[in-house]
Amino acid sequence: PRSRGFPARLKSFVGSGSSYQEGIDFVSKVSKLVVFTVGKDDNSSMVSSELGSAAGGEGSMSSGAKDILRFLSFVAPYFNPSNSGPWTFPLGALLHYLSYELCHRIGTTAGVRVLEQSHPKLAKNLQLAEPYLACMEIPSREIVGILDALLPLCQQALYSKNGHVSRAGESALLYLTQIDPAHIAPPFLDFATRALDVSSVNLSHQAPAAL
Repeated sequence: PRSRGFPARLKSFVGSGSSYQEGIDFVSKVSKLVVFTVGKDDNSSMVSSELGSAAGGEGSMSSGAKDILRFLSFVAPYFNPSNSGPWTFPLGALLHYLSYELCHRIGTTAGVRVLEQSHPKLAKNLQLAEPYLACMEIPSREIVGILDALLPLCQQALYSKNGHVSRAGESALLYLTQIDPAHIAPPFLDFATRALDVSSVNLSHQAPAAL
């Protein structure tokens, strides 16, 4: 919409540009905030990586991870290519930014870990200057859970009739592949192989998305 009212407490999330850019900035910053809560419980404590990887069931996940998984399950039906509407493009942008922020956070964690091994004093000083770096690591179980939730949405986005959403699905898939190529690439390679096979006459509509 050309005009809308944000609660005063949310004004810091939006800029002063056009309504389009304002909406994109809002989706970007909310995605960053949502991904930041992963690995953290409501009492602001971190869930240990050992607990996340060893314990079973969703109950072992942090409150932040449960929230994002619950949210993705709610919006999943709206990613169906036949269910298009005014929500289609914003959800494509959300998928892009969620995947980007998740990739960025995991990359930052890996960078801090390498810095701790090669230059421990520098890493310590950096964490003193930027304390949030000490609580960036996401338990492996939560990473897998979020990847499994985002993968079907990427595939649905690739089929979207909206070109912008289709490209958002492609970029999201690229970010997720950088996180865990062994987990992400095989199912999509199978999808592309079937869609591009010369004998798959009934799957010809999938060829553009596979390309």
